[in-house]
Amino acid sequence: YLTLALVFYFFVDQQLLLTNYNFLLTLAWLPLLVVAGIWGATLSSALGGILGGPRIIQKVAQDRIVPGLLGRGQGINNEPRIALIFTFILAELGVLIGDLNAIARVVTMFYLTAYGFINLSFALEKWASTDFRPSFRISLWVGVVGFIACFAIMFRLDPLAMFLAMAILSLVYFLISRRKLH
Repeated sequence: YLTLALVFYFFVDQQLLLTNYNFLLTLAWLPLLVVAGIWGATLSSALGGILGGPRIIQKVAQDRIVPGLLGRGQGINNEPRIALIFTFILAELGVLIGDLNAIARVVTMFYLTAYGFINLSFALEKWASTDFRPSFRISLWVGVVGFIACFAIMFRLDPLAMFLAMAILSLVYFLISRRKLH
């Protein structure tokens, strides 16, 4: 991904990048492959969200972080049908907004926040815990730089959405810590 971003930066006209969301179709030798890749990535993400999202919501509900109704499972495999319906309604609300860029602003901030804190937790675990010995050898500073880079990119992309995401996450943290869950 980083290589692709650098290639676009150095070899594609900046005006084209800013004005044409479908610039890859313009540049591609075989535009049909670009469309197939977009469809594949979209369907893969949708399938992951449909299968993974409700199960995560179910487990979070079983930990008493969200309403317990979402934690109910049905059938022999404890399928999270109520959480699936909730996920569907949430996704439909996103679709009904009708502006993908408005949704992308918020979703991007939460993804970058998650990646930033994953980097921070790696760095803190590597620094503070003597029994943290992952099979890969990465410097503690990679995690620190990753954490800082995520928040620098968030600030550069959209400071308002960044502060909104931070406020929501702070509220969630406050609510969870108040419940004294272990």
